[in-house]
Order: sequence, then C-alpha cells, then structure tokens
Amino acid sequence: LGDAKEISVANIISNLFFLNGFNPYWINSIVPGGWSIAIEMSFYACIPYLFSKIKNLNQAFLFFIFTLIISSFSNWYLESHILITDKTLWIDYLYLYFPSQLPVFALGIMLYFLIIKKEPFWQINIWYIHLFVATITVHYFNSEITTMPSHILYSIGFMFIVFTMGKHHIKILVNRITVYIGKISFGLYLVHFAALNLLEKFNLLNVLGTGAFNYLFRYLCVLLISIGIASFLH
Repeated sequence: LGDAKEISVANIISNLFFLNGFNPYWINSIVPGGWSIAIEMSFYACIPYLFSKIKNLNQAFLFFIFTLIISSFSNWYLESHILITDKTLWIDYLYLYFPSQLPVFALGIMLYFLIIKKEPFWQINIWYIHLFVATITVHYFNSEITTMPSHILYSIGFMFIVFTMGKHHIKILVNRITVYIGKISFGLYLVHFAALNLLEKFNLLNVLGTGAFNYLFRYLCVLLISIGIASFLH
C-alpha cells in the first residue's frame, strides 16, 4: 500500500475486475502475487488484436522488439515523472506494471511459432536482427535509459531452454511427473501461498534451521502440498 493508510472498497473492486494493475497502491496489496494475475489479464485482453496481427515468427520477433522499446521509454519517462508521493512504491510499480512485463509475453508468442508452427530461427528477417541489436546497444550505452531489466534477460534464457526441451526431450526434465506438474502449474501458482501459510501455521518453515537443507525441505513440502490442492482444483 505504500503510504496509503488502508485498503479501500475501490481497491477490492479493482481486484475483482483485474484492474488493480493500473494503480501502484492497488497492484499487489490484497492477494499475494496478485500483481501478476492483473498483468496476465491485461495481456489476455490484448490477445484478440495480437492474433489478428501476428501471423509468423518474423512478426512475433518484431513485436518483441517493439515491446522492448515501449518498455524502455515508458520506464525512462516515468522514472523522472513520479506520479505518487511514495518514490519506493513507484519504482517497484515500474517493475510490475504491464509495459515492463510485456516483452516476456512477446517471447512466449515467439515460442509458439518456434515449437508449434515449427518455423526455424534462420528465417527471421536480417533487418529485424539489426534492429534488435541496435535496441540492445542503446540500452547499454545510453545513460538516459536503464539497462535491460534482469527479468527480461532471464526470460530470454528460459525461452531458449523451453525451445530446446521442446525439440529434444531429456528424460530427467521431460517425463510423466514433470508433464503432469506442468499441466496443473497454474493451479500450483495460485495455491502455493496457501501451502506456505499452512507450513507457517504448524511451525514447519524452519524445521532444519535456515540453511540449504531447510530450503530444500520447505520447497518439497510446498511442492507436495500444492500438487495435492492443485490436482483437486484441476
């Protein structure tokens, strides 16, 4: 909530209609991780238009470049034009809000054409590649623009991991168990906070201390509890 005093009725209504992503005080103040659901819904609202415009890998790649440019310039402008009194909340909001996360969705669209439509990488227009390189160069050599956000770099890395796994199945990574977990993964995402709350309620968060073994124990507990709940909900 930043420096807002309380959760308002308008805040609650905005969450019900997935509009909380448009307000820094509301975006993540009620539902744990609720910001990402709001951003996903904003993307879903754009999908009919995107379906009508993006027909191949080249167009998907061009859309990805466009999202990088939009994200960079909107953040650059809004970082110097703070619209609320809480500066920390404003900077956090510029990471969470829709333009900042849009390039991640664009990478997902590229994956669709790479894996489902089986369009090869080398068919990407060379001029689009030049434009992409120019965009990256501006990011790193223009002090006025923030360098490429880490969540986009991670997403590019994960895009290639998903692509290679889609082409060559490695048994330890792609098997009946992991495929099933993938099937219920959205449910896992929605309920894992509840699983964490259950562990906290029964004082099971730090059974083995605070080191790596405890982290692994906690991770497995959250995973198993979440799989159970998500399977039921699915």
